[in-house]
Amino acid sequence: MTLRDIVPLYFDLHSFEIQDKQVALQRFEEETDLFEKIIAEEKEKYIILIIDGIDDHNRLIGDLGINWVSDQINTLHGSQNKKIISLGLWGEDNGICDLLKLDDLEPTFTILLNRLNIFIKNDYIEKFVGTQLYDEKSIQDGVNKIKDCVEKWHLEKVDFRLLCMILDSEKSMIQKSDNYTTFLHKYCLNLLHYKDAELLRISKEAFIYNETNFNKENYHWEKNNTIIFRHREICSFLTSYYYVNILKGKDEEERKQMFRKKFVFSKESNGHIKNLIIHDKPNQLNIYQIMKNSLLYTDISFDMKAQLCYLLPRVFGEIENEDIRSVLQAEKSKINKKLVEIDNDTFKDYDCIDKDKELVLLLRTIVCGLAICGEFEPLYDFVKKILNDQRYMHLNRQFYIDYYANVSKDMSLENISLAEANRESIKTTLLQLRHQILRAVGTGSFRNYNLFVLDVVTYFTIIQECDNSDDKRLTKEQNSSAKNLLNTLLNNDEALKRLKKVQELYDYLHLLKLNIDKDSSIGVLENLYSLKTRKRAGWEARGIKNGESIADHIYGAYLLGLLYLPEGKPDFSDTDYSEYCKERVLNMILLHDIGESYTGDIVSTQKTDKEKFEEQQITRAIFMSSTYSEVSSLVYYKEIWDEFTKNSTINARVAHEIDKIENLVQILIYRKAGKNISDFEKWKGYLRNRMVTALGKNIYEFIENSLS
Repeated sequence: MTLRDIVPLYFDLHSFEIQDKQVALQRFEEETDLFEKIIAEEKEKYIILIIDGIDDHNRLIGDLGINWVSDQINTLHGSQNKKIISLGLWGEDNGICDLLKLDDLEPTFTILLNRLNIFIKNDYIEKFVGTQLYDEKSIQDGVNKIKDCVEKWHLEKVDFRLLCMILDSEKSMIQKSDNYTTFLHKYCLNLLHYKDAELLRISKEAFIYNETNFNKENYHWEKNNTIIFRHREICSFLTSYYYVNILKGKDEEERKQMFRKKFVFSKESNGHIKNLIIHDKPNQLNIYQIMKNSLLYTDISFDMKAQLCYLLPRVFGEIENEDIRSVLQAEKSKINKKLVEIDNDTFKDYDCIDKDKELVLLLRTIVCGLAICGEFEPLYDFVKKILNDQRYMHLNRQFYIDYYANVSKDMSLENISLAEANRESIKTTLLQLRHQILRAVGTGSFRNYNLFVLDVVTYFTIIQECDNSDDKRLTKEQNSSAKNLLNTLLNNDEALKRLKKVQELYDYLHLLKLNIDKDSSIGVLENLYSLKTRKRAGWEARGIKNGESIADHIYGAYLLGLLYLPEGKPDFSDTDYSEYCKERVLNMILLHDIGESYTGDIVSTQKTDKEKFEEQQITRAIFMSSTYSEVSSLVYYKEIWDEFTKNSTINARVAHEIDKIENLVQILIYRKAGKNISDFEKWKGYLRNRMVTALGKNIYEFIENSLS
């Protein structure tokens, strides 16, 4: 077979995303007619039909595209000299595959058949296939050119059209000093015959095209603006180009108008913006002042303010660190004040169903910026809020999924469940986060990984929510990867040093380890129920069969407190009882031994420091169960348990005394029943010496005198 015997046909459904529906329909009809004519005429030749974009059949052309693809599959199916290659089919559960019965197609992430035949899978070049189409040298040259660009520009996703752009570029367009942004800049200028004014005009069109909530269907695009739709990266670059040019331009009114827009920049766009500013040395200082001053615009949108807070530390952090920290701290104070007003229902000037949503996301951007500038406490506080407040957790989690996967969607709290998120968006996000975390752990390069704790909590809360969802989005491989990463983090000294900066995060990871084989909080509940059957070690050591369980002891102590603790301030003068609260003491009693649901009971006088630490760690982990969506907040109860553990308040001291008095009650009841307790007097003396308050001593004496 020779090159002249082969007819490759590339049918790009993406090209019909031009926003004039009639133009799209007309072009579709013209191209399909041409394809059908070629297929009919070239009966003796080997036809390769490459279809790009059938993963999304709901384009402007509606069912026309999918029906035409289906017809061609039926026509060419089984032909010896015909081959169909589909581009864009993701995974085995793709609905389009089922709709078209595409089992016999060759699904790949992307394939290039231009001057080369190269397979691209899973976002990276894995192999290339030499065929009769081209000689081996041409293939190798092309592969090397693409690999150089992928590695040099750190490209995470490579597809058909991007490969074509690289291969079609003249040597003069890809210089050693080029980055991805400068390459796209040259490529766009080349398409526009090096007309800078035309590039700026079309970049404005791209900005309009990407504007949130913009009605694209009613906007009439000029034909020469189709450059915008050639590739998502071109569109991202053009959007960034417009943003930076307006920033440094002299028209302040146009700049103010831009900052009023509701606009969320993609990860790719942010990369281009940073490159454009960093490499524009003459205008850098001017751009910095304009960006800083723009934060003061009274009508700036939340999106645009977040964008400025995102860019300032990442672009100028090394040269204006202190100034940027001051600016971000001021913005953080404003947001925290508004969030307090919302919690107190006194914030009236922002009319929105989820009026704290944009504030929380803006706060997230600001604390990340402060961490990049070396100030970590605000980020640690934000991570604590993620773990203690479901709204923070949902918003942060969805932000990552949307950002890494370039998903634009409504993030209202009513529509924020991962059940609404695309499986591939989650997959992309998890892979990205896991790669970043493992790279730091593997190399020990934590120094510039300022957002480590935020990435960790985000990764595992996504895993946790997916694992707890009805449709079980996690694959076995994803579950296994998450378990391996969890074990890696908890066994890496450098990682632990950073994780322990946020105690709640460290406790949360321990919860996941305790519950690692369970899909929900039910695993924690099952272990807590073991308190009903786990026996108290002290009685077993003394030969008492079928002695009380841990739960028996807890409930007995609770009943003691319920009966004998005064409702109001105790009438004693030995210590300060002004903060005494019976309800708080009773709650401490109910919670004080829940860690033993995992460790079992150990006699207190025999418990080692290591065993005490382990029990406390497990108890803190149990309190993180509120990170499961079905569990209510446990923050209040964790605070009560912390107070009990520290034993420094009147309520904690009284709770500890009731815990010991319950032992006395049980000793005396067993003695009455004829049980032999050989160390009775010694044990009773030990318990009496543990009484430090007049209230505790009074209850102890009453019990001893009444039951002896």
